Amino acid sequence: MLVVLAAAVLGPNSVTLPAAGGIFPASEGLVFNLLAFLTACAAFLSRTSSRSFHYLIVPLLAAIGMALLGVVQLLPFPEGVLQQIASVNLQIYHETAEILTLFGRTPGPAPRISIAPRQTADAVVQILGCVAIFLAAAAVLRTRRRRRAVFWTAAAACFLPLAGTAVLAAAPTPGVENPTPLGTVFGLGFFAALGLFWAEVLTNSDRGADSVEPGERFERRFPPIAIRLLLMGGCAAGIAFARSWVAAGAAAAGTAIVLAMGLGRRRRDTTRRFGVAAGAAAGLVLVATAVLAPSVEAQSASSAPPAADVLRTAIAAWHQFPILGAGLGAFADAFRRVQPASLVGYVEQARSGPFQILVTGGAVGLFFAVLLVLSLLILFARAWRAQKHREESALALAGFGALLFWVLEGLADFHASSGAVPILLSILLGAGWAAGHARGSQAAL
Repeated sequence: MLVVLAAAVLGPNSVTLPAAGGIFPASEGLVFNLLAFLTACAAFLSRTSSRSFHYLIVPLLAAIGMALLGVVQLLPFPEGVLQQIASVNLQIYHETAEILTLFGRTPGPAPRISIAPRQTADAVVQILGCVAIFLAAAAVLRTRRRRRAVFWTAAAACFLPLAGTAVLAAAPTPGVENPTPLGTVFGLGFFAALGLFWAEVLTNSDRGADSVEPGERFERRFPPIAIRLLLMGGCAAGIAFARSWVAAGAAAAGTAIVLAMGLGRRRRDTTRRFGVAAGAAAGLVLVATAVLAPSVEAQSASSAPPAADVLRTAIAAWHQFPILGAGLGAFADAFRRVQPASLVGYVEQARSGPFQILVTGGAVGLFFAVLLVLSLLILFARAWRAQKHREESALALAGFGALLFWVLEGLADFHASSGAVPILLSILLGAGWAAGHARGSQAAL
């Protein structure tokens, strides 16, 4: 619960750099990775076990392959080998050695594939931290009570940074620009709330089943739905405050797909009508968010470099590191080599996941990333279809929706430097995976 609370509360508070359109993480990544490893150690030392890990062989191999790629990028290579596999990387190390020689520092650094070894090491640790926290969540969250606690914490904790953002917006400080919150965390909280909402839709008919009076049944059944819709509305408001039409559009598209999947599976007319009505209400909130967010975003995005120019320059950077990349986390260093004079500012990330990975991991890194995402989406969809328990199927579907939202948003607004987003996503995916594979007593407690 501590990791979920920290990610949901602190994650949206990353400071935006207007001139570069990037994120300044400070020690955020180190803190969240440390929490992830400590949580994983505590989980595995508690003798928890899961029989569903063997289904994860493909995504686990893809994630490990990505981490191994980062390790290979950090290893010193003979110059002859590096000349064959990454000639531009070798040239960069030669240029660095010449500059250090002017200052009397010899010998220069050993040639590697990564042109930013420290950032690459941080990226490898982050990947391993996400794998560890996902496996820990999938193993520990075996009971319904624990899974509910995770989803409620992820959704409700977003109200704290939302309240802080609202206060700053209502009482701005003269001469000081208020930081823009990160909409991705609010989006993940929204899908956590959506999972709770859909679980209530599927089980709401059980409330007041022993009551004869229609009014009494309504009193028992309406408040749980209203509370969950309030959670969804609060997270949607956070996306609007984040001034990101990309996050709003991704949340709206993900919600439409998730609700269509849920309504297509349930054949009962009452569930369909109730789900359509409540889903329409949630959809209206997201549509309003998607409409309002661009106009709000335009007020503060004028100093950011044009996205099309950044992507064109990122493609030029990838051409220099086509196979193995410039090093995981080394986008800014690779980008500066080809950054035109007309593109002013320090650009830390491509704002697009595929282009970010192409530059830092090359074709090999993109292959592992695509394999990881597609395999997880397929496995979550299969786990949701196979789950017969209503609440567990709803939470598994919410895990699918959270991953889908992250993928859709990452196509046009990828936050590579946020340490909270991957950790929070990994926990929600672990909880959704545990729900999708819960059987017998694990689905009843």
